[in-house]
Amino acid sequence: MNDKNPENEVQGEKKQEKRRRKLLKAVAAGGGVAVGMKGLLPHKWTSPVVESVLLPAHAATSGPLGIGDPCTGATLIPDPNNIPDGWFVAVTGVVTGTPPFTALTVRFTGTHGNVVRVTNNVPVDPNTGLYNGTVGPFSCSDSGATGTTIVVVDSTDPRLAGVSTQCPVVTTKCEL
Repeated sequence: MNDKNPENEVQGEKKQEKRRRKLLKAVAAGGGVAVGMKGLLPHKWTSPVVESVLLPAHAATSGPLGIGDPCTGATLIPDPNNIPDGWFVAVTGVVTGTPPFTALTVRFTGTHGNVVRVTNNVPVDPNTGLYNGTVGPFSCSDSGATGTTIVVVDSTDPRLAGVSTQCPVVTTKCEL
């Protein structure tokens, strides 16, 4: 049994012919533009050359981080273990640069005579850059005790690589 109606077939062919004409007109119009553009294109492809790169304002990078120089404070506090002539040094300071200082830590290295004490992973406030902590204990009976304790603040974090500051020298009760 044949479902094809000759009248429907003729109408389908006319519609298809109209679509073809429309397509040919579009190609011809586009082709004319392409032919006109041919004179603007190089004859041989070459690698593009980047002359400059501009970051949008919101993507601009901030300057490097630093450690406020000198520390804003280094004071003696009694040894919580009640060593008679013992003490810790309380250190406060600030990391400079543009916040946030996410997951940033600093390290205190205290030296008194021949004794070196280190406090690692002192947290830096992510919004303000402030840090505070202690390093010690130290004692007048430490080997080579001179009456002064020197504290250096630095960091093992790569964002602060090679950056350090020396806190003001703290004079202890050992000084004669």
